[in-house]
Amino acid sequence: MLRTSLSNTLTQFYPLAGRVKGESSVDCNDKGVDYIETRVDSQLLNIIDRPELDVDAKTRGMSAPKEITFKYRRTHPERLVFSALTIAALKFEVVPYLAGIQPTRVEVVTALIWKKYGSIASTSMAFHPVNIRKRMVPALPEHCFGNLFLMANAVSNGEINLATLVTKLRVAIEKIDCDYVKERQGDDGFEVVMNDLKKIGELVSKGKVQVLRFSSWCGFPIYEADFG
Repeated sequence: MLRTSLSNTLTQFYPLAGRVKGESSVDCNDKGVDYIETRVDSQLLNIIDRPELDVDAKTRGMSAPKEITFKYRRTHPERLVFSALTIAALKFEVVPYLAGIQPTRVEVVTALIWKKYGSIASTSMAFHPVNIRKRMVPALPEHCFGNLFLMANAVSNGEINLATLVTKLRVAIEKIDCDYVKERQGDDGFEVVMNDLKKIGELVSKGKVQVLRFSSWCGFPIYEADFG
């Protein structure tokens, strides 16, 4: 079923079956994509109930005549669940310190996790992808496919105040506006991005820095998506 739906998808979105050419173009040569099947000698419920379990898996690619057997282990997963009431309470806690700005659920939950795990080190960095479709000029269609995002990053030097962390996240995300995106689209865009990465690398190399990477599917039409 997945193989059939993938074939149908590639017909509609043919650049995905091409190859990247240079830094900003795709050669639509219909080379196709790698399709790999994996068979695991275990039920999914066993992995969920016992995440430390060793699992044998056999992987076979469409173009590979031989099977590859490997082992993997999932260790210490942690699932945090926030109810609507909990998120509302977090918003209520920080609103008085945000000068009338209403925080989003993503901002308050991200800030809370950042506060908990960022305190391990004196300095911590939070990264969050930002959808740039509507931040480009002209704006791209919302359903334009591809990894159209930039990473916002905020730094904390030991702050434990939730409202402060929410503010840092918002400032970092709002920094990625049309001018910010345009600067990284121009002829010197690659160099600008590399300078961004260099600055981050310099900060991390100065000492023990806790790096946290976040992402969110909030607002994405997951329930409307047709997965075949």
